Amino acid sequence: MQNATISFPLLGEGFKLDIKSYLEIGSFRIHWYGIIIAIGFVLAVYYAIKRSKQFGLTEDNIIDMLICAVPLAIIGARAYYVIFSWEEYKDNFIDVFKIWQGGLAIYGGIKALS
Repeated sequence: MQNATISFPLLGEGFKLDIKSYLEIGSFRIHWYGIIIAIGFVLAVYYAIKRSKQFGLTEDNIIDMLICAVPLAIIGARAYYVIFSWEEYKDNFIDVFKIWQGGLAIYGGIKALS
């Protein structure tokens, strides 16, 4: 079981949190960084929808953009990672599609959208 220790240097030696790096529901694991990214994404969508009228957009415009942008960002992020880690994938091409095993590069996701 993988644990993460979070310490707060300014609060002294005794104040540490020892938590798992993931949340486990049955046999399904959700890593905390994924939860944090998902919360950030939801907050960004909420913020964009709230400000959309200031830019002459509707909520539907934002949702339509997300329907296109999110899959393209994931595909671009995975493609970028695979291209620069080709040695890992050249003998077993099906592993290219296994994003749940890690390997997304943020610069690839951003490049796919620009």
